[in-house]
Amino acid sequence: MPGWVPNLISVARLALLPVFLVMAQETVAAFASGEQQDVVRGRVSCTAVLVLIWLSDLLDGYVARRFDLTSKAGAILDAIIDKLVQLGLVTLFAFDHGAAFPTMPLWFVASIYGRDLVILYGSLRVRQLKGEIDPSHRFHGRLSTGCVLAAILATTLSAPASWLTPLLVCGSLSSLISVVGYIQVGREQVRQLGANQGKK
Repeated sequence: MPGWVPNLISVARLALLPVFLVMAQETVAAFASGEQQDVVRGRVSCTAVLVLIWLSDLLDGYVARRFDLTSKAGAILDAIIDKLVQLGLVTLFAFDHGAAFPTMPLWFVASIYGRDLVILYGSLRVRQLKGEIDPSHRFHGRLSTGCVLAAILATTLSAPASWLTPLLVCGSLSSLISVVGYIQVGREQVRQLGANQGKK
C-alpha cells in the first residue's frame, strides 16, 4: 500500500469540515423557514458527517499501523488536522443560530482555543530546544478529543441542556487535563535533552 494513503485519509477528514458547515447552515435556513422535515434531515446529515470524521480519524491510524506506514510527518499532519476540525466545529457553534442549534458557551469555546494555543506554543518551544517534537498521541489527548466530539455531536442533535451541559463540562475539563499532560510530556523531553547534553 502506498505510504501516502493514511495522509490522504487525514486530508479527506479536513475536507469534510466545509461539508458539515454547509449542511449546518442549510439546517439553520430550514429552521428559519419552518420546514421541520428539512431540519430533521439536516441534523441527521450533519450527524452522518460527524461520524465519518470520527471514523476517518480511527481509520488513518489503523492503516498506518497495520501496513507499517507510520511516520513523524504523518503523525504531525494528523494532529494538526484534528485540531483544525475541532476548532472549525466549535467556532461554528459559538455563534447564535437561533433555536436550530444550541450555542456553545464562551467558557467551553475558550477552553478549546486555550488548550490548542498552549499545546502549539509548547510544541514550538520544545522544537526550538530539541530540534524536533514527539507527535505521538497520548491517552489524555484522545480522551479530550472524544469528549469534545461528544459535545459537538450533542450540539448537532440539539440535545436538551440536561444532556448537553455535562458533555460540555467534560469536554472542557478533559481539555484542561490534556494541557497539563502535554506540559508534563514537554518538560520530560526537555529534561532528557539536558541530561543527554550533560553526559557529553
